[in-house]
Amino acid sequence: MWSLSILLPVLLLNDFTFGQNIRNKNVHCDEWNENTEKYYDYHYGYSRRFNTKYECVIRNYKFTNDREYYIDKSQNVENLKIVDSFLENLPMTLMIHLTSLNKLIVRNTTLSNVDEINFGNVTELEFSSSKIVSIKKNTFSKCKYLQSVNLSKNSIKDINFNAFADIKSLKTVDLSHNQLTIFNPDQNFQAKNFSIILSFNKLSIINLKNISEFNCGKIHAENNEISEVSLGNAILTLETLNLNNNKLGNNLQDICKCTNLYRLSLKSNDIDNIGSCFSLMKSLKWIDLSENKMFFLDHDNFHTNNEIEYLNLSFNRLETVDEYTLSIFRKLKHLYLQGNLITNFYENPKFLLPQLKVIGLSHNKFKCSNLFLLLTKCKSVSLTIYVDKTLPINTTNIDGVACYRNNERELLEQSNSTNFLSDKAEAKISFLLQKINTLENNVNKMTLKNKQEDQEQKLFNLDVNHRFEEITKMLNKKLDFFENTIKNSSYGKSANKNDKRALTDAWNTENNFIPNIKPIENASSSSSSSNTLMLMIVILLIVMVSINLFIVLRKYDALCFYRRRANIETPLSNLSTI
Repeated sequence: MWSLSILLPVLLLNDFTFGQNIRNKNVHCDEWNENTEKYYDYHYGYSRRFNTKYECVIRNYKFTNDREYYIDKSQNVENLKIVDSFLENLPMTLMIHLTSLNKLIVRNTTLSNVDEINFGNVTELEFSSSKIVSIKKNTFSKCKYLQSVNLSKNSIKDINFNAFADIKSLKTVDLSHNQLTIFNPDQNFQAKNFSIILSFNKLSIINLKNISEFNCGKIHAENNEISEVSLGNAILTLETLNLNNNKLGNNLQDICKCTNLYRLSLKSNDIDNIGSCFSLMKSLKWIDLSENKMFFLDHDNFHTNNEIEYLNLSFNRLETVDEYTLSIFRKLKHLYLQGNLITNFYENPKFLLPQLKVIGLSHNKFKCSNLFLLLTKCKSVSLTIYVDKTLPINTTNIDGVACYRNNERELLEQSNSTNFLSDKAEAKISFLLQKINTLENNVNKMTLKNKQEDQEQKLFNLDVNHRFEEITKMLNKKLDFFENTIKNSSYGKSANKNDKRALTDAWNTENNFIPNIKPIENASSSSSSSNTLMLMIVILLIVMVSINLFIVLRKYDALCFYRRRANIETPLSNLSTI
């Protein structure tokens, strides 16, 4: 008895592998889901026949090549999932009984090889998260109704892309998360408008020039090392292209030829100049150019009648986006400009972009006063502000959008504060009142100054006229004396005492205007040379008096001119400085 009790559990354990109970080559389904289809008899109004389909999920099972397997009701199994199991090849002895199989999923297994598959009715195949290293040419050639193939998260380095060439019903091929280095099919694809996913590989080149028919609608090749793209005739059918996180740079020639492109993603490709690349893409509605090195955005970069609804230019090096450029995006709904170097933006974006719903402005170089006015206007027109949550702590911001102090050193921290609005208005009013008071004081000062200057001008004019009359009288006296002196000298007469005294008084009068020249003591004692010298001195004196008189008159005219000018221009200059 004791020996039997010990032997029985051992026998049971030998038949139990990875939680599965195998009896008579029968595989037990861990999950058994039913999908019943009812066929109604409309004459009698109730169900007459039933057609039940099943989904079988097998977990933690070990398949070997030397055994045959069977599932109960296998002819009614529509979907089969083998998950977290051990197998080297597909258990074809099991598959041969699945005549109604429509979907086969093999996920997270040790599958390393996929031979030629002959599932006539299958539409979806998945061999993901396994250890497949290669796909041969005829692997899927007999699956005439195949629509989706998922080979993601394997170690595929060598694949014959012609394995999918003859499948007309093909819609999606997923080769992401593998080890592919080049995508270069050499046979025409019969499928139309299908999608191919090549993301997270090691691709450096996409080359479709060797085939004349590649009616692909979508290509996803993000997170590779692609530096060259040759799309061939695919430019005529391509609608979606995702090349995020690659190494394209400004090598966008073939991409720019895709005139039917609907959605384009070129994030993080070291692009600094797009030129007129998108000017031919009138159908483009969604474009992502974020995390590049673009310094400017020009009006000619895009089609003037474009259909763009989503534009992401975040985390570039843009310093400004002018109104002329924005005016061509009349159908734009989402605009993201965060992470640039923008210091100012058009105050009313909704006016230029009438359909705009969301705008991203965080992580720029806005002045707080300008940003406040911009955000206030956006809120007034129900424009949503996208805010990046990664704002550093203790950063000056308005509603989560960072800003910097402006020239007036304003620090705005809460844009929804009514106190700030009242303080701002009060400050503006007080500033205007101060200007008005200053202007009024200056006007009063100028009025008083003009009155004083008028009085001073009158006194100055009287004084100048008086002095001018005195100088004229003095000069007349001197000229008369000089004439008499010349006459006396010409007749050889000597000057009498009265003449000498008059000459002395003439020289001593108003010496501020007449040069200080000593009088002649005795004219009769001079010889003929002295007479000639006297004549020259008289002529020189007359010239000097005339020059002095001319200078006095010029100074007077100039002084009057500048005073008249001062009376006219002083108020204007004072007003311009207020």
